[in-house]
Amino acid sequence: MGMTRAFYYVVNTGFSKERVQEILSEMTSREMASLPPQAGQILKKLGGGERALELLEMLGKTVQIFGKDSIVAWREDARMFPVFDTNSCEGHTAVIMDNEVLAQYFQAPVLSFSVMDSDVMFVVYRDRENGEKVSCARPNYSGMDEEIYDTNLYKVEFPEPLLKYCGEGEQQKLRDIWESEDYTFAEDRMEAICELLGLDIVYVREDIPEGYEVVTAFA
Repeated sequence: MGMTRAFYYVVNTGFSKERVQEILSEMTSREMASLPPQAGQILKKLGGGERALELLEMLGKTVQIFGKDSIVAWREDARMFPVFDTNSCEGHTAVIMDNEVLAQYFQAPVLSFSVMDSDVMFVVYRDRENGEKVSCARPNYSGMDEEIYDTNLYKVEFPEPLLKYCGEGEQQKLRDIWESEDYTFAEDRMEAICELLGLDIVYVREDIPEGYEVVTAFA
């Protein structure tokens, strides 16, 4: 069982739109290099790029490349960039691994939220420069942790790094949202936290928040 949906945010440390596109392209190129030889040879003959990947998939060759389907909603003054990827929910540990990949390529802190069947919200935060690595879970009710996720990976505790991204006067409100028993659906708790942190949510790649520009690996 994998996550129902996942949402990623890269902290904006001054990225230009062009630099974001370069990073996505680099991610995709390196992942392509790790493909099985036959798939790699076909891509090379087709000239690479997005059209080549589409043709390869039409031939029945499933290609799972992190970054290939990723989009970044870029805005110069955004505190964090929403990152959306249709292949980001494969398995319990996907969000942790994808967070690490994004943090490595962007060399910036990465925050992610994910939910599983509306029953559990997960928060993962990675800051390689400061050595911070946090993976927390907030089940809707107690006793369900061992049923659907690995308690060795996700701790049922408040994700302290989130405090640095909200005002001092809102820190207790953030803790209250985390602890509240009033949320029936994990998505509602996640949306309340994102609203407090000023984060825009991208639910589908065609629905980009107003004021943002779409950046892809092939743009």
